[in-house]
Amino acid sequence: MNTTNQRKEFIESILTKQEISTLVKMSMEAANTARAPYSNFFVGSSILTDAGDYYMGANVETMTMNYTIHAEVCAVGKAVHDGKKKLKALACYATTKGYDYFITCCGECRNFLANYNSFLPIIYVHKSGALMYGLLHELLPYSYSPSDLAITNHEDKAARYGFALAKANKWMLEDTCWESRKFLKELMSEWKFEELYEHVKKNIEFTEEGA
Repeated sequence: MNTTNQRKEFIESILTKQEISTLVKMSMEAANTARAPYSNFFVGSSILTDAGDYYMGANVETMTMNYTIHAEVCAVGKAVHDGKKKLKALACYATTKGYDYFITCCGECRNFLANYNSFLPIIYVHKSGALMYGLLHELLPYSYSPSDLAITNHEDKAARYGFALAKANKWMLEDTCWESRKFLKELMSEWKFEELYEHVKKNIEFTEEGA
């Protein structure tokens, strides 16, 4: 099984078909509400929170572009305003004349999203309806996130794995044992996240209150 299929299977173990379908539909609908008079690049994003609520957002451009609101930030902002700060998944879609590609989150949005879930499942939506799956830690490896400061909840799968990856990444940068680094990288590349989580708990400094 290749990495693409492993990634797809893993994300589908976290999300139901209905959740994926809803995220896809809402991201495409959101793009229709974008304000992009300067780039004519219309981006829509939708998020699902741990509480089961959906939010969608679109890019809102300004003349200087410096204060443009990105679709992902727009959607998350709505959720946070409602008191929902735990993200379960995100979908993103973009359209413009002649555009025939999947859209990924820009660097700024990757850093922004890592504040809420560094292991966030992401669904990339093509105008044909085709889907591509990813995880935030792949787009932003070795990210600096709340996992580096304090962790209080490891109950859900994504939070556990995000914590394990953050600890493992940090440890690999500091540890000098080549065999240890190789072992952890193999667990990551083979998507054996349960094993990774247990290894981190057993072998790397681990507390429920802090990283």
